[in-house]
Amino acid sequence: MARARGDWRLVVGLALALVGAGCGSTDKTGSVGDGVTPPADTANGSDTGVVGDDTLSPQDTVAPLDTAEPVDTAPPVPGGFLAPCERDADCDSGWCVASPGGLVCSKPCLETCPGGWRCAGVSRSGHDVEFVCLSETGSLCQPCRDNVECNAGVPNIADRCVSYGDAGSFCGVACAGPGDCPTGYACSDVTSVGGQATKQCTPVSGACECNTAGIQLGRSTACRFTNDFGTCDGARGCGAAGLTECSGSGAAAEVCNGVDDDCDGVIDEEIPGEACTVAGDVGVCPGETRCVEAHMMCIGRTPTTEECNGRDDDCDGTVDNGFPDSDADTQADCVDDDDDDDGTPDSEDCAPLDPTAHPGAIEACSGRDDDCDGKTDEEGATGCAPWLRDADGDGHGSTAAARCLCGPDAVTRDVVAGATGDDCDDLAPTVYSGAPEVCNGVDEDCDGETDEGVLSPCGGCSPVCLMNAGGDPADPLDVEGGSSQNLVPDPAGGVRLTSAMASIPFIWIANSAEGTVSRLDTTDGREIARYNVCSDPSRTAVDLNGDGIVGCRGDGKVAKIAILEADCIDRNGNGVIDTSRDDNGNGHIEAGERVTGDECVLWLVQPDGAGSGCSGSAGCARAAGVDKDNHVWIGFWNSKQLRQLESSTGATLKSIQLSNRPYGLAITGDGKIWYASRSSYGIGRVDPEIGETQFIAMPGSRSVYGLAVDHLGKVWVATGESAGLSRYDPVAGTWTHFGPWASRGLTRGVAVKVVSDGDGNVLGAKVFVGHHNWSEMCGSTTVGQHRNVSVIDAVTLTENPVIDIGADRGPVGVAIDVDGNLWTVNQCTSSATKVDPVTRTVLGTFSVGANPYTYSDMTGYALRNITAPTGYIREVFTGWDSGETVWKSIFVDATLPGNGITYVRLRYRVA
Repeated sequence: MARARGDWRLVVGLALALVGAGCGSTDKTGSVGDGVTPPADTANGSDTGVVGDDTLSPQDTVAPLDTAEPVDTAPPVPGGFLAPCERDADCDSGWCVASPGGLVCSKPCLETCPGGWRCAGVSRSGHDVEFVCLSETGSLCQPCRDNVECNAGVPNIADRCVSYGDAGSFCGVACAGPGDCPTGYACSDVTSVGGQATKQCTPVSGACECNTAGIQLGRSTACRFTNDFGTCDGARGCGAAGLTECSGSGAAAEVCNGVDDDCDGVIDEEIPGEACTVAGDVGVCPGETRCVEAHMMCIGRTPTTEECNGRDDDCDGTVDNGFPDSDADTQADCVDDDDDDDGTPDSEDCAPLDPTAHPGAIEACSGRDDDCDGKTDEEGATGCAPWLRDADGDGHGSTAAARCLCGPDAVTRDVVAGATGDDCDDLAPTVYSGAPEVCNGVDEDCDGETDEGVLSPCGGCSPVCLMNAGGDPADPLDVEGGSSQNLVPDPAGGVRLTSAMASIPFIWIANSAEGTVSRLDTTDGREIARYNVCSDPSRTAVDLNGDGIVGCRGDGKVAKIAILEADCIDRNGNGVIDTSRDDNGNGHIEAGERVTGDECVLWLVQPDGAGSGCSGSAGCARAAGVDKDNHVWIGFWNSKQLRQLESSTGATLKSIQLSNRPYGLAITGDGKIWYASRSSYGIGRVDPEIGETQFIAMPGSRSVYGLAVDHLGKVWVATGESAGLSRYDPVAGTWTHFGPWASRGLTRGVAVKVVSDGDGNVLGAKVFVGHHNWSEMCGSTTVGQHRNVSVIDAVTLTENPVIDIGADRGPVGVAIDVDGNLWTVNQCTSSATKVDPVTRTVLGTFSVGANPYTYSDMTGYALRNITAPTGYIREVFTGWDSGETVWKSIFVDATLPGNGITYVRLRYRVA
């Protein structure tokens, strides 16, 4: 219970000042311990009073407790310190205070008091503060109702009246820790009666007992006690025998007496009633007893004579008994707003006592107004039959919709029974189904045709006519009817060749390391077959039938492979076609699914003679393509020969000596062949009729690799080690260069995609070039130089965003499939990647054979869109239905651009 030394000086100075200021009355009535409450207006910290609530003034009127006086062991003298007392007048100091042993006299103090006592400033109402010794534990664990009973109203004495729940409230002694409390008490976190959280000494046993002073002062506290009926307030205090039990009337079952028996704040609630009866002149009605103003009364209705009102007036158990109830719904008609129970109020019902007649009822052929609409047996009534109108009296009903009637209607002339009429003109008696057709512009027989069998194909009844198709915007040729291909409507009424191509959804990829060619379905990436062909295959092409062409570098051979198994050749005569198939359906050709001597390899020739790799004087096929007449062109590196092969046999039709070694070729729409020459750093132009006509060197010593041509006849060349792309304009004789893109890797294969609108009109083209550093091959640590495809707009000549195929796969060749998607042939990962060129999204990567190495037109896209775009339309002309038609002449009006590049073939037959 020690105080800090710094407080001692402050308390002493204040105590001296208060004592020096004392000049009031010396009357001393009542003791500090007798429960006298200090005046409320002294709670402001002045020297004229003390406070008793939880808010203490900054004034400290308690002397420090660590300067106790020496203990006086002599017996107290009457009126002196510690002498027993009953009132203040018994004491020399004028203060009779509580102590653990009972009421004793206090003594004045300035700073110190004996051990267990403290010096505190106290005051009576209207008197000055006096400093006397107060017991530290005199009120500990004594019943209380407020804090003043525990701290004598002295500011800064933090002893509080502590709530012990239903047991009541008892005084505590302020503490800071375990050593601050007397034996048997603990320093606890508690709540005072004022709601303040505080630390106070409380009994370890959890219960308090009255001491002598508490008994002398008659200390008491409020308490609560609970039984089966509830919880009620009570009181307990210090009696002669100590602390009394909580006393009070106690909760009881609620009864009707005007008293809150169960102490829940509500009087006479939820008192159960009992059945009772209320008697009258005509009977007895049931009731129930209820508590009304502290008395139980029978509450119920008094019986009266029965009336038609929807109530059981006489309480005989029947409502409105004796009154009519037409629908037997136990509701008398006098109060029933729907007497016939048909769902319609009587006020709206045309037959209020007939449940089958009311608004909304189904009208029937009954001779009465069932639905209350004022009409009888109107059209559409239940039981009606179809009747047709015969306005012209020819006995045939009109083809107009029949009316469902309960009988014929002579007024409207609906007199022909039946649901379907055959008179397409009910105002003409000569027109009806089966009437003879007359050439007069009228459909007499109602078959939807006019003058059929007698009308000229050109109209009218003339024996000669000229029929036209197209050439008129109002009557154009129809390209949507399934009788045309690769054509779009022309504004003038004709047709134009579109950029669309035949649907051949395959790509042919040469697997150089294993001498095979993979054919993949470009719609889903499945490998359909893998054909054994020749040594070190490289260049592939596709002819107009969709068959694959393969040129090999190792032995200089050229192969043609059938796309349709029906075209394959059963060479061994075993009745089946021995060819590669995906037998297990896993989308990838396994080694056991390949066939030696594959019968879908239609021919395998060696036009340049035997060769061994790309050295020597013969062999090494490094360029391949197909022209618009479906001839195969192969360029041989060693001999510098360009050879034309017959499509069906592979026989050599023509050989052209070149000035440089061909590395790849592309064919324009006018039939000219362009080839790239890596060894000479340039490109050559070949006219198939007269041979090579021009060789153009690449400016700036740029390298030359793959090439392609666009729809405008421009030549696009990958510059290989120069890591760029160049365009040559044959008409202007000029070059345009793009790149270099050294960070993306060297440039290799080139592909062109024709861009068109939804109607097939060509808008432009995109050029794609793959990047792959062959100098480092697939083991390169230069990340990012084996995964890119650069894109150029062929019209605006601007670079588009680069395409990333997702990994360093080594794209050596690129191609466009039938759906316009971009494909890359990946040498490093033995795979092919499909990309959406618009969104640059990788759609999938698919396995092929070992080390694929393919350039040129491996899907046939360039052949069908740039080299040889074709289309057709079929038009049918119908002659006379009766008699023989003699066809005289056919006239065709066509515009053929390109000085012979385009042409029209006309075929006809008469049936």
